[in-house]
Amino acid sequence: CASHRWPAVTLAAAIEQWRPLVAAYFPADVVDNMLGIIQHESGGDPSAHHPGTSAVPEGSRGLFQINRNAWGGTSEQWSDPENNVRQAKVIWDVQGYGAWYYSAKALGLLGGGGGWYGDPSVPPSNGSDLKPLLISFAALGLLFFVLR
Repeated sequence: CASHRWPAVTLAAAIEQWRPLVAAYFPADVVDNMLGIIQHESGGDPSAHHPGTSAVPEGSRGLFQINRNAWGGTSEQWSDPENNVRQAKVIWDVQGYGAWYYSAKALGLLGGGGGWYGDPSVPPSNGSDLKPLLISFAALGLLFFVLR
């Protein structure tokens, strides 16, 4: 199954400058997707910082906004583009696009039903793949109710 590519969006020069670095770590068929995530997350600024809120301090840093609370490391480490992209690949290997849920959702990388669990090979869904499952659950619920 080919990896989904989000609709063509012009990437800013601030993003395109990171293409060689991203291509050095990610499979060729997802490089554009990952550049789109960088565009959403940091605008291509390796020193970008999202402090979160007082209730949920994030400490996210760098191109991919690596969350220090979740992944450890230092501000300096995640502000370094090479370290940030390398760690983003580790995160992507574990969580897929779901690690950047809001950016990936905005880019259409998670779809309506497919890709929720972060599988980078699952293309977006219009929800039709869930209908048989929902019908099965509804039938099972009805059967349980009748047999009670």
